[in-house]
Amino acid sequence: DGGGPPEPRRSGSLTPSEREAAFAALLQRRSVAMEPLRRLCFLDGVPDGVHSTSVHRALAWKLLLGYLPQQRSEWDSHLRSKRQAYAELREEVTARKPRGGG
Repeated sequence: DGGGPPEPRRSGSLTPSEREAAFAALLQRRSVAMEPLRRLCFLDGVPDGVHSTSVHRALAWKLLLGYLPQQRSEWDSHLRSKRQAYAELREEVTARKPRGGG
């Protein structure tokens, strides 16, 4: 489409700044394209050392593992529901925990 991220060529073929730009472009789309994300992650790797790349790494893993939906517009509500489920589970587990010395 001409406006997308650079295509990964071979392992190590993109410079760190090209990888950063490619991740930013992919992760800012309305719907994250999974195959290009997989190629970037596994052929070239997530760039290291910059705050934005640690955010990219976290988002990439959440997407690749199916924790986040591909549609960016769904991320906030999805994360809210996951956090709520976690809080409920934590409350349930701590409520069952026996109190006292052993």
